[in-house]
Amino acid sequence: MNIIRQTPADFLPNPSVPDRVIWTLTSDGNFSAKSAWEACRHRNSFQPWHTLVWFSQGVPRWSFIAWLAILGRLSTKDRLVRWGMVVPPLCSLCLVDIESHSHLFFDCQISKMIWRQILARNGITRPVLPLAQELEWAVQSRQGKSLRDSLYKLFFGGNGT
Repeated sequence: MNIIRQTPADFLPNPSVPDRVIWTLTSDGNFSAKSAWEACRHRNSFQPWHTLVWFSQGVPRWSFIAWLAILGRLSTKDRLVRWGMVVPPLCSLCLVDIESHSHLFFDCQISKMIWRQILARNGITRPVLPLAQELEWAVQSRQGKSLRDSLYKLFFGGNGT
């Protein structure tokens, strides 16, 4: 009772006004899923490759896999072994080297053969690059909206990276 007597009058509930919940994370006080998402998500710094992965003609499933691969988050065999799983660490495609993101998508001889054909069919005359260099090249060369750029992005995402 002592607390109520010491509370300023404008802080006390007014029985003539119905109670309402105010969501302070929006300007209008109304809750939305978007405002909840924005409040709890962690924003990373801008990634120059985001339009290489997320673009209007992209296949969402392919884009998601490419995104995970670029971040090094796919369950490749090298990661499974680090997690303590007992799996043969060799690449599922070539059975020669240890399967990692970089090896699986760009360093494996089978992946390189596929990439050579993709590059040749797109008029790109250069060797197949490792993942980090391929990303750098694509960011500099294939960020537009032309048919050639869109096809490269589809091939990039459709390859799993």
